[in-house]
Amino acid sequence: MITLQGLSTREEVVAVFLAVEIILITVLLIGSYVAKIWFVFSRHRENKQIQGIREYFFQKKINKPPPYLNNTRLILSELKQTTALTSKEKRIFVEKYLLITTRKLIASNDFWKRYYLLECYKYSISVIDISNLIKLIKDDRYIICSNAIKTSNSLIDGSVYQVIIEKLKDIDRFTRKIYILQLQKNDILIDTLNNNLISTQDISIKELCYEIIYQIGASFHFFQLAMKDVEETKGECQLAAIRVFAKSNPEKAKDTLYSLLKSQNWLIRNTVIQGISDVKTPETFDELVKCLDDNNYLVRTKAAKSLSNISDESRSLLIKYEENDSSRFQDIATYFLDIYEKREQ
Repeated sequence: MITLQGLSTREEVVAVFLAVEIILITVLLIGSYVAKIWFVFSRHRENKQIQGIREYFFQKKINKPPPYLNNTRLILSELKQTTALTSKEKRIFVEKYLLITTRKLIASNDFWKRYYLLECYKYSISVIDISNLIKLIKDDRYIICSNAIKTSNSLIDGSVYQVIIEKLKDIDRFTRKIYILQLQKNDILIDTLNNNLISTQDISIKELCYEIIYQIGASFHFFQLAMKDVEETKGECQLAAIRVFAKSNPEKAKDTLYSLLKSQNWLIRNTVIQGISDVKTPETFDELVKCLDDNNYLVRTKAAKSLSNISDESRSLLIKYEENDSSRFQDIATYFLDIYEKREQ
């Protein structure tokens, strides 16, 4: 037995600290060994489960429940990787065994469990899942909301698309663009966007609809609506409408676009340049050349970029600017000509 008799007060304090330190080190060592043993055991158990699930898929025993059915994560992971089952067999398997349990996870506080439900929806989703999908679209977790929006392309429903529009309306622009990338063009989505543009007076909804239209490549459906909003709206909504208007029918839109190049707002001029680049006519070429002398640097830059991609004639003009030492445009011309040459190589 260790005693502190015969020690001074200072020596007693040192002895106590040493004892505490030894105890802590011992506990840490024991704890690390226990954790290592537990990790090895867990790994071994998981490998055994993986082997059982792989064998189940390989032997195509989908007429019987899979082993370790309560381990949804492992089953979904192996289902995704296996080549033993066809797409139809995977769908049947998910409908028969997984959706029954994962549908109940919609109310789980663990977002990974809600994510497992979304993973199941990649294989099979029906109209009875609309309410669940809407809840997942409204989810605050990015990984849940983003994948739910992507899943909406499999379950084409107007009410779901309307929820997506309401959800995206209040999200910051950068995140919203990422969400919009998940959408794919289809008739129901186009009808939903059309109905919103006709009925709403909410400028933020209009702007969002035009952003979606432009991204999914459905501009040609919206020429008249876009032209109306180009004339009647202002700010970001007008810019979004200009992009769709220019893309919808470049030939019909060009006269309006040319007039917009005279706008006092440089953002409008900058957006129009992007639109008229698709109208490869001598008249368009002349309008872009005028923009090279715009008083705004960004507008001049956008014009140069457009000219570098139109024709040999337009690139020849940029070369003249590049060779003119007194031109304030020389550095921009050189930059885009270099990019063009590298792209061609």
